Amino acid sequence: MKNKRICYMDKPYLDKRKILRQYSTEIEIDNIVSLMTDVIYNNIMKNFDSSYFKDTNIGEYELYNYIKILLIDGYISFEILYDDTQKNIIGINPIDPLTLIMTTDKDNDQEVIWIQNPDDEQNRRVLSDSQIIYISYTNSNGFGSTSYVEDLIRPYNQYKLMVDSMLKYNINLASQKQLIKSKKSDPDSKKYFTKLIQDFNDDIFVDEKTGELLINNNSMLPKRYFISDDEIEFEFVSNTNPSMIVDLEWFRQNLNRASKIPLTILEGGEVESNDIRFNNFVERMVLIVGSIFIKIRKIKNQL
Repeated sequence: MKNKRICYMDKPYLDKRKILRQYSTEIEIDNIVSLMTDVIYNNIMKNFDSSYFKDTNIGEYELYNYIKILLIDGYISFEILYDDTQKNIIGINPIDPLTLIMTTDKDNDQEVIWIQNPDDEQNRRVLSDSQIIYISYTNSNGFGSTSYVEDLIRPYNQYKLMVDSMLKYNINLASQKQLIKSKKSDPDSKKYFTKLIQDFNDDIFVDEKTGELLINNNSMLPKRYFISDDEIEFEFVSNTNPSMIVDLEWFRQNLNRASKIPLTILEGGEVESNDIRFNNFVERMVLIVGSIFIKIRKIKNQL
């Protein structure tokens, strides 16, 4: 218990949780998280029979959501509910882990207790360890990632940057680009035409949420300028860049690697995999989530 990671002690976590939840709504990340949730859920169903679910009063749908929340937020917690005799467990109720802090009883430093809303005298509650289930993605106070989604953010941002850059590049210069050649011998002519191109260049913006493309702050076609001058000629040349596609694919694969999910599964293949890294991760997550059922069963045996 001393090594348990407690989000209440991590003051910036509230803001971090908002960011994690925001990223979890991105299509690429949501697909990865949903797929990993499916795998973990199916493995839990194989390892725990229906009697464990009866102990907790958790339905299959609730379990799936709790797994997904853990992968996104990095923490889930529950209050264990008892009947009036305090001898029978009747279920568990989710509780915001941000409201809980773990400590020891002042009269017995070997007894773990939990305090809910420690800074709010009106709503402060002291709960025994037999009343709380607290689960964290990382079970230590080290420098590991807070959640599964956190490990996906950096490669996702890199991949998204490449996608947006390639889209803007292809729209602006996809099939052709304009080369303005001057017959003037004036050394300042190059500077003049460089500035001219910059002044009349299209401003391209891609909305990350909607995918809408805006050119010059509207959805109209890009502007085209033609300058007629005997001393200026325009030349149109092909403007493809195959290396950009290769780079984009590398960043996509980098995001896939960060997910720990084998490529065969990501592409809709068999869930069964011989990938040691993937299998070890799933096994660890099954143990972490399964601790809900293990703790309830342990308490029931002691009642």
